[in-house]
Amino acid sequence: MSNQPFIRQVELLIGPLEEWRGGGNQDLALRIFSDGSNDGLRIRFAVRKHIISTASPTVISVYNLGPKLRASLQKSNAQIVLRAGWANTGLTTIFSGSLLACVHQREGADIVTQLISLSGFGGCARTTIAGTFTEGASITEIVTGFAGVIPGVKVDPKLIQISEHFVGSQGMSFPPIPVAEALDKLARVYGFSWWIDKGYFHALDDEQSISGGEVFLSTNNGFLFRVEPMLVSPMQVKAGVSVHSLFNPGIEAGKTVRIESTVNPQLNGSYKVHTLSHSGDTHGSQWDTHVESWVVV
Repeated sequence: MSNQPFIRQVELLIGPLEEWRGGGNQDLALRIFSDGSNDGLRIRFAVRKHIISTASPTVISVYNLGPKLRASLQKSNAQIVLRAGWANTGLTTIFSGSLLACVHQREGADIVTQLISLSGFGGCARTTIAGTFTEGASITEIVTGFAGVIPGVKVDPKLIQISEHFVGSQGMSFPPIPVAEALDKLARVYGFSWWIDKGYFHALDDEQSISGGEVFLSTNNGFLFRVEPMLVSPMQVKAGVSVHSLFNPGIEAGKTVRIESTVNPQLNGSYKVHTLSHSGDTHGSQWDTHVESWVVV
């Protein structure tokens, strides 16, 4: 970002249809917008992503919705789209998924509505596959075919970056099982990770990162808060690095971040994003991004 960002903004779109049905026309969605002013509702979010299929749910909290609106949000599996950014840089979609649950609770004088959501849940939960593949069948084509039958999930061949493998002489057979279970089985055998992010299917070799889009974080550009080694017992061996930065929607799971630290210069370099979390609060101080990159996964 070339300009110093100012005035944080968040836009939340709900519905009108379920994620597995494509979400519907966003012009008809319920829209909640906040820029931290007294005219807007308070929105707090904790978006969690990683390159393993079983991501933990994203939680979006909206303060002081009216009773009719709270009741309307009980519809399960409605599509959730969260966009965030600044007034001078524009909004970027940082999450989309299926609404799993809507919980209301009192927090002091406020009533907080928590929207719990997971990417691709509606489509994966409804999809079962079965098939038999003969010797020489392409694993890439099998993965692409499995992803293509998940309703509401888009498949772009450029986002499927796995080494070419082929089915062995004994062939391969899948009894009727959930599509996520079948993809997990292939991922374990052939050494790749898969996940769904913002409606798109991704698959990536364990030893590779998605090319392009590297984000630069440094003390000088104001984004890097700190970078620390992650040590594991009993010998305190470095297992990876933990990076804390100002909220940056350009950071994506599977891509890389380049670090330039003046405090820990020995950790400078490029790191693959294995786990990622965006945390923000339109009416609070929280507005950051946390990245974990592992040496061994």
